[in-house]
Amino acid sequence: MSDEQHTPSIVDELSSLTLRVHARSVYVAAPFTRKFEAAQVAAMLTRCGWRVTSSWHTDRTAPAETREFEGDLPQPGKLSIALTCVAEVTDASCVVLLGGATCRGALFEAGVATGQGKPVYWVGDRSVTLFSALSS
Repeated sequence: MSDEQHTPSIVDELSSLTLRVHARSVYVAAPFTRKFEAAQVAAMLTRCGWRVTSSWHTDRTAPAETREFEGDLPQPGKLSIALTCVAEVTDASCVVLLGGATCRGALFEAGVATGQGKPVYWVGDRSVTLFSALSS
């Protein structure tokens, strides 16, 4: 190995969750712009024996930018999306959040999990803090 410090990959970080979480169900949260990556993480977790409760990353009909999409929805549509997310987080034993500078929507799911006493694992750029993510 070189003198460079090893940066843990998502696979490294998620593999370590197996040791810390007994009930193996997980909600994958991420900014909508990382939908493809979230789908890959969900597929990997499924192959490793996890039950993935989140469905937002598998919706092939959703537009590329959720903020614009949700902004155009009437209030009942927004409520329906929020209730689906809450139900899926409730069904999970933990949340894996693929963090980044713009993850305000994913922080909603993390907040629901935290409120339910469930662990939330931030995976990604650790130079981004919760406060900087909220302010972006």
